[in-house]
Amino acid sequence: MKKIGYKQSDADHTLFVKNANKKITALIVYVDDLVVTGNDDYELKDLQSRLATKFELKDLGPLKYFLGIEVSRSMSRITMCQRKYILDLLAETGMLDCKPIDMLDILVGEAPKERGSGGSGPGGGVQGAAAPGGVQGAEPLAGKIRPRF
Repeated sequence: MKKIGYKQSDADHTLFVKNANKKITALIVYVDDLVVTGNDDYELKDLQSRLATKFELKDLGPLKYFLGIEVSRSMSRITMCQRKYILDLLAETGMLDCKPIDMLDILVGEAPKERGSGGSGPGGGVQGAAAPGGVQGAEPLAGKIRPRF
């Protein structure tokens, strides 16, 4: 990949990016799955043909699902969601029928509340509760431990 102008990401060694003349092409590899994307149709086709000389490839068309992430497109946006992954995980662990609670309440020392059971925030959680780093610092934490699915 490096020989044909792609730079390997320092943060993710499975990501290769080529950036030339305001055109970008990216390749991400996971075991035997590849995702190729970019805004340069010529480079995308060239990369695909180069890879096909070394590996057996099957073009599955536009990306729909990769590493637990569902991808959908419209004319104006690309949306990514982990709903299917979360539901599969809950089903696999026998927790599909469990009642959700707000994890942020537990982290800030509040008694957990079931969603929709009251409280001042949406879904019954405590809104604006003090958390490590304040409310602003809790926002990324809440997104990680309480994804919207």
